[in-house]
Amino acid sequence: MQVIEEEIADGRVLYALLPPHHPRHFTSVTERGGLGVSFTSHRRAVRAVDGAPLREADIAAGDAFLMSSGDLEWLRVAEPSEMWEFHPEPSFVERVASELGASRPVSLPDIDGRQDAVIWSIATWFRSRLARGRSVETLDASERLHALVSHAAHVYGGASFRRQRAGTLDARRLARVVEYVDAHLGRTIALEQLAEAAALSPFHFAHCLRATLHLTPHQFVTARRMERARELLLTTRLSTGEVASRVGYTNVGHFREQFVGAFGLRPSELRADRGSLPVTR
Repeated sequence: MQVIEEEIADGRVLYALLPPHHPRHFTSVTERGGLGVSFTSHRRAVRAVDGAPLREADIAAGDAFLMSSGDLEWLRVAEPSEMWEFHPEPSFVERVASELGASRPVSLPDIDGRQDAVIWSIATWFRSRLARGRSVETLDASERLHALVSHAAHVYGGASFRRQRAGTLDARRLARVVEYVDAHLGRTIALEQLAEAAALSPFHFAHCLRATLHLTPHQFVTARRMERARELLLTTRLSTGEVASRVGYTNVGHFREQFVGAFGLRPSELRADRGSLPVTR
């Protein structure tokens, strides 16, 4: 088990690698108000919110969670977990909404597993630093957390802001880009192709993607490649070279460098940490 927690000006961030959960051995809690991402998929995960009836459902890698109504207790999770959470100061959501000119008080609902490219991208940026022991108390970190809360307040809290971030991608364009990238990870992906998926000029698209995800197009594609590579390493017996090829790398050495940069460990170390794996293709 590995838990890295860091206090920052607007709250605290947490990155963890956790063992399987079972009430007799190990459980964990996402505290009320925490916004997070599960980087790992899980079959029939059992959880409950402050004593409410148990909920059992699958979790997809990249699913986002937000518990506003109470603490979320994770009771049974068959697989090891990799997750990231942001626990904002109580006044942070109100402060962000006020700065952006919200027309009414913002109330965030519970989110129990939702694919959200913006939340995933911001969480990925923090993971790449925390997993390597790097500090996140930077202007970049504050900017991303501000964008994270603004996004959650607008998309899930229904907040209407007078001062929206200029030049961001709407949900439909962003979904088309994510779909295109995920379908072509094993091939060369050009900026022009991504821009075409979003129906924008390459220059305008690059600006809008950076404003939306706080990642350049290249950084976003690399992050998606690394996510797919991690999944393949954990669920198949493919060699490192075969995994690299499937996510678009012809140079295995360069692939390993990118993988270490994303996760803080080599592909072989990831497999060693997770033990024996099923043979699936």
